[in-house]
Amino acid sequence: MISRRAFAYYVSAGATCASILHILAMLGYAPFDLWTVAAMFLLVAAPAFIAMLAHVSRIAGTRPDAVDLLAAVPEWGRRLFVAVFIYAGVNVAAFLVVTGGGSVKQRADGRYVLSEHGNFIRELDAKGVRALHIWDVRLITGSLLPFLVLPGLYFLFAPSVSSGERQPLTPAA
Repeated sequence: MISRRAFAYYVSAGATCASILHILAMLGYAPFDLWTVAAMFLLVAAPAFIAMLAHVSRIAGTRPDAVDLLAAVPEWGRRLFVAVFIYAGVNVAAFLVVTGGGSVKQRADGRYVLSEHGNFIRELDAKGVRALHIWDVRLITGSLLPFLVLPGLYFLFAPSVSSGERQPLTPAA
């Protein structure tokens, strides 16, 4: 079985990769397409989040809640998570403002348009299509950051379950 510390480093490496891709997208460069980025991080974020919830259940003996998930994390880690969570929300809001909530569609004549549920927003040239692709990558990477940062912090500081005893998680100093 993989150790908590090794799992923490694995998830932290995923968060670092997501952060790098996010910063590159903010700078106007998206080296991968949207689905590659989404699949790459969902293969890290989803198992990490599920493993974290299972670990808390084994330790506390109850269904995990937000208090349990953050209890073992020191104050600086909780503040980091809250900052990343708020940033993810701001990033989604910025995406919605820039795109008008729409997505890129290619019409039968080969031109690209920005539309929302079939409603035309505006026509796009090649530069506009590229810009919206970058915003898509930025949305995915920014939205996954909280789901990578929380398990990374949790597994870095969570107690071991090797003793087999269930105990409530106590707040870290």
